[in-house]
Amino acid sequence: MKTEYVLVDKLTPKNKKYKIKAKVTEKSPAKTPLGKKIFQKLVFEDDQGNKIRGTLFEDEIDHFKHVLEHKKEHIIADAPVRNTHPLYRAREGDYFLSFGGTTVIHPIEPNPGPVLPMYTSVAEVPPTSTKNERYGLVISLYKDLATKDCTKLAAWCESFMVVSFLHLQPAAHKGFSLSSSMSTTINSQPTGPEVNALKAWILENKDMLADHVAHELQIREALSQIS
Repeated sequence: MKTEYVLVDKLTPKNKKYKIKAKVTEKSPAKTPLGKKIFQKLVFEDDQGNKIRGTLFEDEIDHFKHVLEHKKEHIIADAPVRNTHPLYRAREGDYFLSFGGTTVIHPIEPNPGPVLPMYTSVAEVPPTSTKNERYGLVISLYKDLATKDCTKLAAWCESFMVVSFLHLQPAAHKGFSLSSSMSTTINSQPTGPEVNALKAWILENKDMLADHVAHELQIREALSQIS
């Protein structure tokens, strides 16, 4: 007998026994607001494009870390459906999934082991500006990524850093650029063959990179004097 899945936009707190089939399209890093308990946000999307948010709290974050995997599809049964706080309904929807009680989760394609990121070459990203402008690829970061996470990049002009930005999204800034999403993370110690190749290229081109950094700093200094 074929399993009947409920579309996620049909879920309400009245649903107690049900199954959905949905992909984790967004998965935020765990956050600890001042004076509140740690939480992690997720977004689930079914095959009709309907979305619903989910929230993990405290021990649930570690418990479901390798169960609810980003970009993977899952069958979720009987997760309690909660009412969203009225202040956040316009942005987050009327309801969200919590993960306690008798919740059962099965990945459709179990992960056989760790998966390395598939990096995209900067050359494959549409240019943000023209040849006459000094901007290359613009990445806009928001919230914690723009403050404490960016401290990892503070020494960019002192050393040639290799970092990875995972799960960026397109944005309309100076024509085309990239911006952070709910799932974006900055890894200051990435691994993989692409990373090794880039580090080798840096060693071979230190003088050129040093000249480029010096030129960028001169431009910044000139702009700061104008302002």
